[in-house]
Amino acid sequence: MLQFASEAPSEVKHLSRFDRLQHFTIPCPGEISDIVDLKVPRNDLLLFFHLPNVVSLDLDTVLSFDNYSALPSCAPAWRQLKTLRLCHSFVSADTVELLLRHAPQLKTLVYDCHLPASAGCLDLGKLRQGLEHVCSTLSSLRVAYEILGDELNPDDLETVVTGSIGSLRNFASLAELEISLIALYGQSPPSSVPSLAQLLPFNLQHLTIADDLWDHPVFEPWLGESTMDLLKAFFQDDWMTATPLLKKFVFDMEERRWASEDYWTEDEPLDELEQLCTNQGLVCIILG
Repeated sequence: MLQFASEAPSEVKHLSRFDRLQHFTIPCPGEISDIVDLKVPRNDLLLFFHLPNVVSLDLDTVLSFDNYSALPSCAPAWRQLKTLRLCHSFVSADTVELLLRHAPQLKTLVYDCHLPASAGCLDLGKLRQGLEHVCSTLSSLRVAYEILGDELNPDDLETVVTGSIGSLRNFASLAELEISLIALYGQSPPSSVPSLAQLLPFNLQHLTIADDLWDHPVFEPWLGESTMDLLKAFFQDDWMTATPLLKKFVFDMEERRWASEDYWTEDEPLDELEQLCTNQGLVCIILG
């Protein structure tokens, strides 16, 4: 569809034949490490907004969209869109905010952001602004973030995110959440952050905490006991009041468990955390 719309003469560029299209997928064309940045031209991105009945957009590739502040007046809202997946993506938080502004019925969002070091930091404040557009409908949210080395070394960046996702307490439908601590809290030190009970949505059922940026110097204060203290406070004292429907906790350290050096690489804290959750009647899965 994109190829047809891009190559057709302007006078026949219309998408009426796709009015009934409900599912649109761009698959990943190969290994992420082998892919050169695939930049989607402005006109091609805007074509997505002329699919009035699309239910799911699954863009699983390294896509780089230009930033937009507004859409054409003729672009309809995605009133049927329920699922939006942006995987291995260079899409900026500004663009995500724009997309969510036009998806009032969205239920599932995956934002798997891969930014080159030279592109600057991820604006979590803008992402949070976008999430507010779907706070009453969103039931499943995954936010992941990876910094890719290019002419700059990611470890040389002093600022990797601005702002934070912050509290999701007003997301009444949110039942599944996969997120990292740096996305929830930004670059705030462990000593100054609110508890998980103050941030997680009341109706949460499945929680996954991922190890995004554990290998970056900005996350060093969180490694080891700081993360454990946060989790213990939640699962010992707070979860039954803050998230009474919680059933499963996944601690995903598959990518960067090694970065915790002598803490999470040992069995003792893992066993303690698993036993704590089990004693509370929760399913606990530790990956890594």
